[in-house]
Amino acid sequence: MPNLEAKSKLTAVEFAILLAGVQMNVFAISFAPALETARGQAWLSVIMAGGVYCLAAWMMIRLGQRYPQKTIVEYMPEIWGKYLGGTMVWWFIVAVTLRLSASLQAFSREVTFFLFDRTPYEIIIITFVIAAAYCAVQDLGTIIRVTQIVFFIGNALSIILLLLSLSTFQITNVLPLWQGNWSQLAGGVVDDWLLFAGYSILFILMPQVSEQKQLGRTVGLAFGYCTVLFTAIILTIIGSQGINSALKSPFPLVTVIRAVEIPGTFLERLDTYLIVVKVLILYISVYTYLYVLAETLRRLYDYRDRRPFVLLLLPVIFFISDALHTTWLFALTIQIANAMGLIESFALIPLTLFLARRKKCADKQAV
Repeated sequence: MPNLEAKSKLTAVEFAILLAGVQMNVFAISFAPALETARGQAWLSVIMAGGVYCLAAWMMIRLGQRYPQKTIVEYMPEIWGKYLGGTMVWWFIVAVTLRLSASLQAFSREVTFFLFDRTPYEIIIITFVIAAAYCAVQDLGTIIRVTQIVFFIGNALSIILLLLSLSTFQITNVLPLWQGNWSQLAGGVVDDWLLFAGYSILFILMPQVSEQKQLGRTVGLAFGYCTVLFTAIILTIIGSQGINSALKSPFPLVTVIRAVEIPGTFLERLDTYLIVVKVLILYISVYTYLYVLAETLRRLYDYRDRRPFVLLLLPVIFFISDALHTTWLFALTIQIANAMGLIESFALIPLTLFLARRKKCADKQAV
């Protein structure tokens, strides 16, 4: 009997759901990275960041359309040369690996703190990575089906919990909406890159999208949805706790949900349901990044199967994640991953797109 899930292409809508699932990472639902930088304007920085990073994704799409059926592994060496182009490919690999490792470490801390007290971080990380690897070695059709199920369940629970938290919301905590501090706002936009970093999967998965003409529109819709959701999360945190209290909490959204009480019902410890949401959402991010990293290495070494690379990545991801239990090293890794992603998005990609256009014009003149 043929495998009905086996497929090598996905539609633009399926890719948009996958992208939104990857962007809804543990940093978005747990830490709200721009709170400390942008403070009361963090919600506005998220809106601006959504537009800025959607522009970066658009440049990636434009670059990919110039090299159909090719990924970053093929067109970077073609544009920049073998060694410089290869360096850029490894830049992408390292950036994704650091981001994935930091996400797992952050998640393990939160789960240990709220759900499994005294459970070693290592147990949480290795269990989650193995479960994600099982999905990453499947066919693309299976991955898409799992993503659709997990995404809609996780998002439905997220929206329900946010609506329930309105009982603790106070509009005075949010006011004034505009505080006139442009430097804080700009810093918040930079920190918010962690929320939208998932668009880097375009480098590898774009050739596998069958509806290329609709890709720009559906990616924009994914960014729009995530921007609205992230803005709602930030406003919920600030409105329920106030900015000063939110900054003192290591997990501000969990603190907000924990304060919600529904008398006369069997629902208790709503923060536990939020942890379940994070498990579902992070699962999408981890197996997608494992798939993307393995596919990148497969193409880089001209191998016919990505699955051995998924298995080779497991100990690497585990040991890097486990090494980040030190607070200063965790913070440093976040900063490095953030800087690498920003340089890649707003320096390397625009330059590459410019060189690709110049090369095309030179080829036309030669003809």
